[in-house]
Amino acid sequence: MFCSSCGVALLPDAAACQACGTVTSAAQSHTTRGVDVRAILMSTGEVLRAIALDPVGGVPATFRRLEKRRAMEVGIACAIVGALCVVIGVYMTLPSWSRNDVRTIFGLLVLGATLFGGLIGAGYLARTVFGGAGAVEGDVFVAATSLVPIAVMVFLAGLVGVANFEVVGLLGIFASTWTILMLHAGVSRVSGVAEGKAAFAVPLMLILSLWLTSIVFRGML
Repeated sequence: MFCSSCGVALLPDAAACQACGTVTSAAQSHTTRGVDVRAILMSTGEVLRAIALDPVGGVPATFRRLEKRRAMEVGIACAIVGALCVVIGVYMTLPSWSRNDVRTIFGLLVLGATLFGGLIGAGYLARTVFGGAGAVEGDVFVAATSLVPIAVMVFLAGLVGVANFEVVGLLGIFASTWTILMLHAGVSRVSGVAEGKAAFAVPLMLILSLWLTSIVFRGML
């Protein structure tokens, strides 16, 4: 590779030209990626705060404030955070003898990823079947943010213990209600599906996602 300014052959992995000091394109790309990661994390934090204060209105409102690419990146970040919450929450409920099994941990990671990935795919199918006007970025954002309440509920259930079934039950009611309301708001206002059709699309999306997750779970037994 040669310097874009003076044409001198650059040393391998050089951050700048040894002759004129011009920053290389590889170094610029690395810096840009670092800035993007910080921006994605900041945007993700803002989105999570918004949906915590307003679970229903927060989904379409925050999506409209983001560029499509950033919305997808935030959706992916929310899916990762949510999947980890599910994995950690379920892990804490496991008996001690199974916690050190690598296959168990790997299986939980697969299940967490399947839950979120399945809902994203179901959102895409629902938008296509019911004539939505959105895009795949919206599918990712809506599915990932809508599952955050369920993911947080699983994590909190792991903390308090499943023996406290009254608390877990209350958390489950709040989380499932918020997820359904957020999905409906996202499908109708982000994915562009008519509200009447969204009332059918949302349960079908959840059924498809849970069905896929159950298939993966049974296959791992």
